[in-house]
Amino acid sequence: MTDGSSGDEIQHASDGERLADFRAATMLREARHMSFDAATENALVAMATEMNISRLDLIRMALSDWLRDRNNACTDRK
Repeated sequence: MTDGSSGDEIQHASDGERLADFRAATMLREARHMSFDAATENALVAMATEMNISRLDLIRMALSDWLRDRNNACTDRK
């Protein structure tokens, strides 16, 4: 007997995660044109200023780190 899960279900979940990661990577390319609510924008600008980097570089760094961490988490589950 099985618990109802299959390799196909795991593969579909993995494909969904990859699609989400691809969308996030696409956002990296379009980060210059991303708009946020006022509070988020203010936080981004303040943090970028504190780190002495541009708002765009901060967004790219955050998304890159997130993608790397998600990839590591997915790899650890296998």
